[in-house]
Amino acid sequence: MYICTEDEDVVQRCREETGGEGPNIVVTTSGSVEAHEQAIEMVSHRGYVNLFGGLPKGTRPMSVLSNTIHYKECFVTGSHGCVPRHHEIAVRLLENGSVRTEPIITHHFPLSRIHEAFEAMESRQGMKIVVHPQA
Repeated sequence: MYICTEDEDVVQRCREETGGEGPNIVVTTSGSVEAHEQAIEMVSHRGYVNLFGGLPKGTRPMSVLSNTIHYKECFVTGSHGCVPRHHEIAVRLLENGSVRTEPIITHHFPLSRIHEAFEAMESRQGMKIVVHPQA
């Protein structure tokens, strides 16, 4: 399931998709305060939120109502960092097809058209955009 947050309320949609409960696990992978706040709002009772995407310096502070965490009894954690071995494992998973990338890669560009790739990314035209250095 993919939700375009510009077209619909992601928290409401996630609740609808889960029969009103909300997802058990929510992982944010973007540097967006709004995504972090929405993750805590949408998570189910006793669910887990992992804030993986760090926020840029100067970003407004996250606004979370402590009662939301208190009454949901949810767990909010963060993750940061990896070592070269993790990158190697990730590349192997991609190479052997363990991770299906077709549904999420929406644009492919050769290196000679990298400016178009950045334009597509900045305008939020796609989910994931790949630039092929050899093309």
